[in-house]
Amino acid sequence: TSARHGRGDEAYWIIAPADPVPERAPVVVFVPGWAALSPDAYRGWIEHLARRGHVVVCPMYQGSVLTLPHEFTDAAHSAVRDALERLERDGPVRPDLARAAVFGHSMGGVIATNLAGRGGAEGRGGLPRFRVLMAVQPADASSALRLGRGILEDPGRVPEGTLALAVVGDRDRIAGDRMARRI
Repeated sequence: TSARHGRGDEAYWIIAPADPVPERAPVVVFVPGWAALSPDAYRGWIEHLARRGHVVVCPMYQGSVLTLPHEFTDAAHSAVRDALERLERDGPVRPDLARAAVFGHSMGGVIATNLAGRGGAEGRGGLPRFRVLMAVQPADASSALRLGRGILEDPGRVPEGTLALAVVGDRDRIAGDRMARRI
């Protein structure tokens, strides 16, 4: 099952396992790339995760392409916190925060890294301690587009022991591997 919640920059989708519906499920926060104003481009990946028994939270972090990059992580953080509170309170599946992961693609890979750092070793600010971080073709076009400094926060805040994976493509001429190496 899937449903959209929130508004503007703090909108998010919850995609939950449907058959069977578990009482609790591991959480995957799936952060899409820049200007992906719906999760449609990632639907196959998201539905695969839900079919495997995960509840997926997909923060959209930008109400329009006019949202500035320095606002992305705060918007995603608020959306994820709201989604986890909603799931705990109303379901359809309660989140198992001891088994939480955060994935991101492109700009979403940078935001995912920031969220993993903000969750920290003990979990802070309404975020769990993410056990897994995966950044796929992480990129930050903020400085290249003269939209301010880059948005990557201190990757050293990601707790020790977090399984972290940065994936790059050898033919990717847009994201490259610079940000993946920093992460």
